Amino acid sequence: MPHQTVFRVDPNGPAAPVTDRIRDRSLWVVGGWHAAGVVPPGQGQDFTERVLTLVESIPAGSVLSYGDVAELLGSRAPRMVGQVMARHGAGVPWHRVLRADGTPAPALAARQLSLLRAEGVPIRGGRVDMARARLAIPRPAYRTSNR
Repeated sequence: MPHQTVFRVDPNGPAAPVTDRIRDRSLWVVGGWHAAGVVPPGQGQDFTERVLTLVESIPAGSVLSYGDVAELLGSRAPRMVGQVMARHGAGVPWHRVLRADGTPAPALAARQLSLLRAEGVPIRGGRVDMARARLAIPRPAYRTSNR
């Protein structure tokens, strides 16, 4: 794909480059956040922005799983969260999102664990202790009986 500068176009103001947040060099269009081929159908560019915004809000020393991020966004697609992070996550604290069992992506394991260790995240046996490090998120109360 030829190199293009990415711009977030605001109809009420000047265009601002966001290449620090989005690795894909697609051009966003006025009136929406859709770029051809960036996110598979059904999710849209809005999903990408919401994932990146949520990941930016994870405080140092805490982590979330891909499933946690999806759940917080009202989605049941943790793999889509992983795709967004792989394609566009370089400008956010990507290392704070990992698998539900606390293991990092194999290709990034050493770097991810090093960054997390530097933030004081508890790590045992090459995985994050999710019970201690997971950011507390509100979960809805589910009924356990049919009464």
